[in-house]
Amino acid sequence: MSSDQNTPTEQNMPGSDTMGRGFGLWVVATIIAVVALSILGGIAAVFLRGLGAGGLSFGPIALVQVGAWQWLYVIPLIISLRRKQRFQVAKGLLITACVLFGVDVLCSGIVIYSLGHTSFR
Repeated sequence: MSSDQNTPTEQNMPGSDTMGRGFGLWVVATIIAVVALSILGGIAAVFLRGLGAGGLSFGPIALVQVGAWQWLYVIPLIISLRRKQRFQVAKGLLITACVLFGVDVLCSGIVIYSLGHTSFR
């Protein structure tokens, strides 16, 4: 038996390919995206006069509709994880993203339906 078989690697370490890590990866990626959106909104507020201080709040406001724009970073992460053969992490990430997308669509639908039956007169 060679010593290579006894050396743990990233793929066969216990707990390195779990669905829970996929959820954690989604949380970290979403926080990074919100911070990036806040920075971009702040930069836009400097250059666009009508935006004012509202540009810095763009990131936190974007959390309301995270189900729609999360796919911009979730899909590349899933492709990368599958290429690395981290299938359980990719599955956890995909399940988290799909559940959040479903909740987002449901809540948005309820709000839009309620606003459609409201008189603003």
